[in-house]
Amino acid sequence: MQWPRWGENTPISTAVSPRRLGRRNPRMPPRLRHLRMRARKVIVTTMLRTLLRAPLLAAILAPLSLLAAGCAPAPRGDPADSPARAGPPVLDGDISEWGDASVLADGQYLYVRWSTGRADYPPQAAPYTTAILLDLDDSAATGLMRSAGGEVLGVDLEVLLSPGGNEGTQAGVRIAAVSAAGERTPIPHAEAGFSFCPTYAATWFEGRLSRSLPTGAISGPAVVGVVAIVDHEGRVLGESEAFRRRLPARMASVPSGQIPAPGAETLRVVSYNVLKSGPVARPEPFERILRALAPDVVLLQEWDDRASIDPWFNTRLGDLGRWYVRAGEGGVAIASRHPLEEAGPDAVVIAPEGPEGRGYRPVRVVAGLARTPIGDVLVSSLHLKCCGTAGGVEDRARLAEARAVNAAVLKGIDDQRVSHVVIGGDFNLVGSRPPLDLARAALDADGSDLAIADARVLGDRAYDTWSDARSAFGPGRLDFLAFSDASAQAARAFVVDTARLGRAALGASGLLPGDSAAASDHLPVVVDLRSR
Repeated sequence: MQWPRWGENTPISTAVSPRRLGRRNPRMPPRLRHLRMRARKVIVTTMLRTLLRAPLLAAILAPLSLLAAGCAPAPRGDPADSPARAGPPVLDGDISEWGDASVLADGQYLYVRWSTGRADYPPQAAPYTTAILLDLDDSAATGLMRSAGGEVLGVDLEVLLSPGGNEGTQAGVRIAAVSAAGERTPIPHAEAGFSFCPTYAATWFEGRLSRSLPTGAISGPAVVGVVAIVDHEGRVLGESEAFRRRLPARMASVPSGQIPAPGAETLRVVSYNVLKSGPVARPEPFERILRALAPDVVLLQEWDDRASIDPWFNTRLGDLGRWYVRAGEGGVAIASRHPLEEAGPDAVVIAPEGPEGRGYRPVRVVAGLARTPIGDVLVSSLHLKCCGTAGGVEDRARLAEARAVNAAVLKGIDDQRVSHVVIGGDFNLVGSRPPLDLARAALDADGSDLAIADARVLGDRAYDTWSDARSAFGPGRLDFLAFSDASAQAARAFVVDTARLGRAALGASGLLPGDSAAASDHLPVVVDLRSR
């Protein structure tokens, strides 16, 4: 999609206060300052006809501001008016730590939060485009000149979630450097270090972008930007106010994560999507990763070659002890260093959807009863339906699967009369959040929902568990572990990406920096449980 010329036959809603009109950027040439003043004085009301045609597209975007590290929020304005704020945010989808800020920065990343006012669609699978437009050098004389958010920007970089095309929006994210002539140089999301959370439909989102881009570093002194919602024909449905803040000094990112050893009297449970029977095709990185983690129980997904699971664990990791394996339909399995017995139904199916549905479809879930030092634990590995968007056929399938998983685990709890429960796997939360909550609902011993393990990536302030540089989609948190917090407590929880571990940690664990990427597109999620 060729980006529209902002303000020219484009329905933009802009309101500018008199105080903002008086602001000047002393570095801006007089001609550009004049254009900015003219743009600020124009107030264009969003066309009601457009919003009525697509009521879900109405954007209620939060005013944006850019803060560095050290102080409380300051009024919008030139870089000299922009004090810093302490600490970057944790990229977990919880915006409570942001205060009044909507854009933050540290030495490695720019952080942006935004809202469309309602939890209708996930940003990468929406019928509209979320556009993050950045003027990386605070100069309208460079980049593509645009009037947006009450400012005249020289847009140097654009991040388009669900980018527009000739036949509507396209799934995923598209990032490009933009020249003054409007020429775009694509930047793969992996090279841009772009990610956001959550991956499902929500009211608020928070994302980050590396300050070390292939097209040049974001080194300041300040960044100006705006977030807008645009339909596939290029009409602006809503936009934020522009932000301008100075940046802290850029710093090189040095991997620093360390894998903690399992604690005394704890049970270490790992959930791992191994990507198309990866341990069979790529055994070495999996062996190194699992050996470094030293798990008691491994919940597996996408290990389709069921017959190979038992010999793989007892040959590759046999020195850790005898492994017991239970495999289910569709590549889900459990491997345990403690005796493992059957639990729950042998097969779980869901009914077809709609009058034309034919036959019943198996749900990818398996459960087992592990006889462990902390007591008997009902463990379950699951893999919900992939893809789609909120409310779509795939999302409805995930909802049905989650209910079926919940019923199967509940039957296992009733049959075995256990109080310790752990479920985990690939929830594929790319549509809505309810599948995660339905699967764990009321399964704890006290009748409450299972608790979600707070598993952050070691050496980072993020929770992503999946990434694929070749995919149109950016990284996201798709894998979860949930446990009975009425009977057990999480001593620790984490996600392992060998690329984010420190050199000493890699050496001590016998790992290579590229092991995670070589093994799977998913990362292992770990929780250490201790009985209460």
